[in-house]
Amino acid sequence: MLRELIEICEQNGITYYAAGGTTLGAVRHAGFIPWDDDVDVMMPRRDWELFVQVAKDGGLPQGRRLCCLELDDEYPHVFGRYVDLTTTSIHYNQFLGGTPEGLVIDIFVLDAIPNDTEAFARHRETLALYTDLANPYGYSYPMSSSKKVLRQYTRRIEAEGRAAVLAELAGQLSAYEEESCDFLVMRWAAAPRLFEKSLFAYDRFEMFEGVNVRVPGRCADYLVKHYGDDWMYVPAAPGRITHDAITFVDVPYDKVMNDYVPFVDVDRAKKAILRRRNAHIRDMDEIHRGEDAKAHIIASFTRRSTLQRAQGFCGDFNACMEESRNDELDAVFGAFYKWQLDACLEGREEYLAIRRYYDPVYIDIGDDLLEPALLNLLDTNRVSQAARILRIREMAKGEVRGDLAHVRALVEALRLPASLQDVGCPDAQCDLGRSILARRPGNFTARLILCEHLRAKRDYQALELEAQEGLRRFPQSGEFAKYLADAKAVNASSADEVQEVCELYADAMARTTHEGIRQAVVERLIDDNLGFSDDQREAITRRAEGARREVPKAFALYDIDLLEEKTEALLEEVVKICADNGIGYVLGPHSCMLAWSTGDNLCGSPSLDVLVAAGDMARLAQAMLEQQRPDRQVDCWLTNGRHLSYQIDYVDKTSTYLQLRQGTNIIGHGLKVTIVPFRANLEPSQRRKLEALEIGWEINGYELTKKISARRATQAASARMRMLGGRARLASGLFNLFGEAYGVPARQFVVRYPEKQGIVLDAEMLLNTSTVRFAGKGYSAPSDMEGFLSLFYGDDWKGRNPVQLPQDALIEPGLPYEQAFRQCVEDGCDPKDYFALMRRIRIGMLPYANDLRIRNKAMALAQRSSDRKMLYDAISRDLDTVRKLVRANDCEALGELLRDYDEKAHYYLNKGLGLCPSKELLDALCMVWRSRGLEAEASKLEELAPEEHYYPIEA
Repeated sequence: MLRELIEICEQNGITYYAAGGTTLGAVRHAGFIPWDDDVDVMMPRRDWELFVQVAKDGGLPQGRRLCCLELDDEYPHVFGRYVDLTTTSIHYNQFLGGTPEGLVIDIFVLDAIPNDTEAFARHRETLALYTDLANPYGYSYPMSSSKKVLRQYTRRIEAEGRAAVLAELAGQLSAYEEESCDFLVMRWAAAPRLFEKSLFAYDRFEMFEGVNVRVPGRCADYLVKHYGDDWMYVPAAPGRITHDAITFVDVPYDKVMNDYVPFVDVDRAKKAILRRRNAHIRDMDEIHRGEDAKAHIIASFTRRSTLQRAQGFCGDFNACMEESRNDELDAVFGAFYKWQLDACLEGREEYLAIRRYYDPVYIDIGDDLLEPALLNLLDTNRVSQAARILRIREMAKGEVRGDLAHVRALVEALRLPASLQDVGCPDAQCDLGRSILARRPGNFTARLILCEHLRAKRDYQALELEAQEGLRRFPQSGEFAKYLADAKAVNASSADEVQEVCELYADAMARTTHEGIRQAVVERLIDDNLGFSDDQREAITRRAEGARREVPKAFALYDIDLLEEKTEALLEEVVKICADNGIGYVLGPHSCMLAWSTGDNLCGSPSLDVLVAAGDMARLAQAMLEQQRPDRQVDCWLTNGRHLSYQIDYVDKTSTYLQLRQGTNIIGHGLKVTIVPFRANLEPSQRRKLEALEIGWEINGYELTKKISARRATQAASARMRMLGGRARLASGLFNLFGEAYGVPARQFVVRYPEKQGIVLDAEMLLNTSTVRFAGKGYSAPSDMEGFLSLFYGDDWKGRNPVQLPQDALIEPGLPYEQAFRQCVEDGCDPKDYFALMRRIRIGMLPYANDLRIRNKAMALAQRSSDRKMLYDAISRDLDTVRKLVRANDCEALGELLRDYDEKAHYYLNKGLGLCPSKELLDALCMVWRSRGLEAEASKLEELAPEEHYYPIEA
């Protein structure tokens, strides 16, 4: 498709540029970023109009279509798509049909704009409104900042027609002539990207999967603007952005639509989406107030915390930087870095966080402290992070002066070498690197620039000295290990010298994700002159598989030693209370994970967990309350009418662990041990009735209303209404009922955490306990701890991070949470007011929970077509084996063969849908289920599997 598009452009004199991930892929990978699934290009306005005319005149190849608002009034995007009609890739904002959805090349228009201030601000507002009006079914949350303007234009569309109103807005977006403007703005949903015209001043081409593709002339500067200074580093999995789409590479879009749309009530789904969207528009001002309140609470807490850490710091900031003791500075400023760069304070140039990006919240720690904080980032290869914080500081307090002006100059100086190298000025790049090192000898980036220059000049003696100094200052750096290996490889002759070079290259591959460094090592591996054996080459390649970026180190968010001491003391106290009152317990899954992985809480988890029989929960809560300790808080249904669930939080009041998303239901905001009940696995009908009451209690926070059905929303509202008659009294009676019902002897237990499905496990696992060492002491644990952890975390639990903090969690082990609340109030942001606001929003959205269920079911039907096709294609290769096993009635082997179908079928049954790759496979799976005693599930699957789905989708 890319080759076709380039050919069309060349034949018609149309200028294009690779954009975004395609430009990055061309420079970093010489092709696709491994997890990318489309191509992005940009076209200046006049060239885009020429391309649209070519499409109108029938100039596109067969099986292709240009989709855009200029050609289709109902098209839902503000950018164009060159679509392959022989494939399907259904994006979730178009799952109800309308325009073709195949594999795509996204085409972004570059509009001219005179300045980066007033004109750009007007452009952003207009584009947000244009985006909202063009795609009413795609975005639940409106992008526009003014609901008054949005409603006004919605009424105009009803009166004047969609095409006329959208054309008017499109004209406003392209009102300027390119010749008179210094900037170009790329139209991307409600988050436009602004570029200087000089980035495109000359032609430049890079190879992309063997295709010679035009990219922005100043490519390095373009990629810095788009991705930050570390664009050559491959991000870890959580940072890899992919499209949320349902893809068939071998089935045309119309066939897939015909497969699932008959089962969707399209009109009902659209009305449901619009109702929920209108509710969000109605609450827009309150939602924005909530976002602002949360940001200011975080800023207040982090400012106080950072000032406190700085006052307690015994060293000298400058000495730490000169001696490259940057981890000590990270311990002081880590929380400041983390939160100031978090999307809820800084925003993002993407549609979900674009409002905050242009109205960030600044954590004002004072310019005197900000200077060493930023210099520490600059010295440790975190130039983009320093630049982003400086941007927020300037937006909040105006132009920087004095020492901060020097920091601003250093940011620009550190960015210039990459640009100089990119445009072919390596000597000037090297001179600049040397001048920076003369002032800041501990600067990672400048030394890396110098090393690359010395390698290119083949000055291996000087390179060895610089690389050794780099490794002395940054011992975990794969970059300097690579340059040291380059220098030593020149004169390596003995087996020991070759082995040393081999180990340095292996370190380089293991300790950096810088793609340029890694590719250079790969090239060295195939250099026969180095004398590597095949075993040595294999060892280096193996080390590459576990690559991680060691520079910079992770932020130090809190005092882990103090947190470890306090949480382990809490656990010891809980166990003692259990022993004193004859109550049995076992460590919960999170505590068991920590015990298995580290044997203590040195990982820094702010909470531990313990499991206790449901019938003992009330007695345990009462025993905790009878202690009357001033430094402890017991947060449960006996003390808090809004407590999240039937669990007990045993809280340290001398610390802070504030979870802003759950704060509406919690009164103890410190480090904690959570006691969770294990319950008898009751008959389904009885269990559903009791869980309905509990779910009504658990509905917590605005976010959770996205996940509940209409029935559960009704249960929640009913439970809330009952609370008006006396929360504590109702809670006590309600949870005593749980204790009685679930406290009966059983062969299976259920352990259920809030917002999660209950986990069913054999009673023997909890009743016949083992002893595990945790923090040097013995604690009761499940008899089969590895099986226990597999149930909760999946088969890959051994590779998981044992500490995954919840979103929006503020932690300070040495600060009493009541004091933290008082400080927030002093700064004008009372957390209790924020919690009350979020409760109001949550309650206001409950009536719309059913609308979300309708939309999600329609999306699930589209996904079901994909899964049905995938399963049929996978299993049909073994269809003869399936038939033999059916004839032999070998249900065990058949179940193993149909394992993927088994899992997917259960997934869809939970959504009230049947899954049927073919009638033959449906019958085979039902036979397996009945052999396991799952008669009801098999009958339900046969009932729900639609007759039309007995025939698989064909290409």
